Amino acid sequence: MVYRRGNPRLLQHLFCPWDGAEYEEGETVCRRCGNDRQASEGGAGLVLSEGVEELRTVGKKRPWERKLYVQQDYPDNYVDKTFLVGLVTNADLQTYDLATLVYESTAITSTVSLALLFFLVFSAMYDGLVDTRYLLGSEMAVFGLVCLHELLTKAREDRRQSISSLLTLALLTLAMTPVLGTLTKSVSTDTIFALSVLLLVVHLAFSDYGYLLGKSDKFAAPLALNAAVSASVLLASRLSSKLDVFAFVAFSMMVFALLPIARHNLLLYSGRLYLLCTLAGLVGVGLLALSVSPFLFIVYSCGILFISLICPFLLIWAQAHKNTISGPWDESTLDAETLRQ
Repeated sequence: MVYRRGNPRLLQHLFCPWDGAEYEEGETVCRRCGNDRQASEGGAGLVLSEGVEELRTVGKKRPWERKLYVQQDYPDNYVDKTFLVGLVTNADLQTYDLATLVYESTAITSTVSLALLFFLVFSAMYDGLVDTRYLLGSEMAVFGLVCLHELLTKAREDRRQSISSLLTLALLTLAMTPVLGTLTKSVSTDTIFALSVLLLVVHLAFSDYGYLLGKSDKFAAPLALNAAVSASVLLASRLSSKLDVFAFVAFSMMVFALLPIARHNLLLYSGRLYLLCTLAGLVGVGLLALSVSPFLFIVYSCGILFISLICPFLLIWAQAHKNTISGPWDESTLDAETLRQ
């Protein structure tokens, strides 16, 4: 806004106050809206093209409005005093219960214990401390129980498909045993052990813990399962006989493919029975680790206590200090109820 020459009290706009269009030199009305360009400092009004008069005092701004489509006398980064009226802190903060966290941590601790059991069985077979016939006998008993469960709980077509899939997997494993036993003969043993540990870490990181806790109905962890099977194939190539290779690969299939489904079904059937079996498994693996090495037992026990007790305490402590803010400036989202409607 500038003063006109010859009349220092009469002001002239450089831009139209109504639509923001820039005036060209010599223009007295806006070429877009037709409003008068001039406004007096003493309070003269602006005459609209439609004949409606609106009195405005020069230097006095209209109240700010939350409207992007209206040209206002405020900069783009203007912050109104009502900006923080809609501020909400910790609106969707989820609270946790210590007992619930400890209970749900059993999905992680049991998976860790099964991974350790996998290595302990391999170590015993590698050193010749386990009779392979007993291991095969226990695997056949588990296989029979699984088939019996399928026969009793599923329809004819479903149980036929499940049992045929199990038989096909067992026969393929048996047929590929000669190949698996010599698959990595050219690779050093240290490399095999290092890769196996890395693959088991991937298995622990990408396991479907939601399925183990009954929060989903379908076991969906292909990366974790493939990593565990790959680790079993690598370790099986270091065993001495074909029978040992078949027994160990079948054992890994039972631990990493069948046991998650059994744990899921057991949890759905009885939470107390699931918790009892999980505690028994943790204690059993701990005793096996103690028989191998006291140091391994200490590391295993400290890891289980850290996951089951210390991590829940840390999570609850962190939630107490969490502070999230939200308000009308956030992007709009649809909740699950709205999407279902």
